[in-house]
Amino acid sequence: MVMDALVTPFQVLARQRPAIATFFQREIRTRYGASALGIGWALIKPLTLLALYTFVFSTLLKVPLGDSGRTGDFALTLFCGLVPWLAFSEAIARSTSVIPEHAQLVKRLRFPSEILPVYQVLVALAVESLGLVILLGWLVISGRPLDWSVLTIGAIVVPLLLFTTGLAWMLASVSVLVPDVRQAVTFVLMVWFYATPIVYPVSIVPDSLTWLFWLNPMTFVVESYRGAMLGQQPPALVPFAIFCAVSLVVFIAGYRMFDRLKYEFADVL
Repeated sequence: MVMDALVTPFQVLARQRPAIATFFQREIRTRYGASALGIGWALIKPLTLLALYTFVFSTLLKVPLGDSGRTGDFALTLFCGLVPWLAFSEAIARSTSVIPEHAQLVKRLRFPSEILPVYQVLVALAVESLGLVILLGWLVISGRPLDWSVLTIGAIVVPLLLFTTGLAWMLASVSVLVPDVRQAVTFVLMVWFYATPIVYPVSIVPDSLTWLFWLNPMTFVVESYRGAMLGQQPPALVPFAIFCAVSLVVFIAGYRMFDRLKYEFADVL
């Protein structure tokens, strides 16, 4: 029974790979294919946020993010946190409306509606991976040494993908039955952003609250990205194992919730 619960979501996704790929490609073409800048629009948001947050938190508020305290070092450290966060938050936000947007398909009994949140997660990950390419180029141009720790990014992305997909399934299914969830998610993501040490370091958090910040899975992700990209410590084995376990639980729970609720979608849409 337990083994079936663990294996079933992966089997379903493997079986639906062609459909996921089709929706993925169509979404990329729809978003960027007809525009003059094309995929360049995917870079405008992260670079704009990078400039804005750097000006506000480094220049105005003097937040001590980065080793040297210089604005360039602040921006580089900040970008390491923005890249995974933007992929995560975009996938979660879009998952809340993906089922109503495909209502005609969802009403068909044979349509595998569980793939809809999944392709949104993959699109967000693919688009924000461009930011990772820019980040690597920035590191090379600035003369920062790149060592083997950069490869640990791949190990972090896998559980992050499971964690995001599980949450996307949960929110996609619940938001169909409770439309207010869509507005609530926007608010929660805003609070979650500032509850994650992206524009500030964990070191300035009061000792009495540090444990609370580490309960946030995205704190581990952001700190791991920084450690890997900036040549600091790679993720410790125990926190990484805990994050993997949490991600797997969320992934399985999200699929089971979606699988149980999807039969009610046609009555609501």
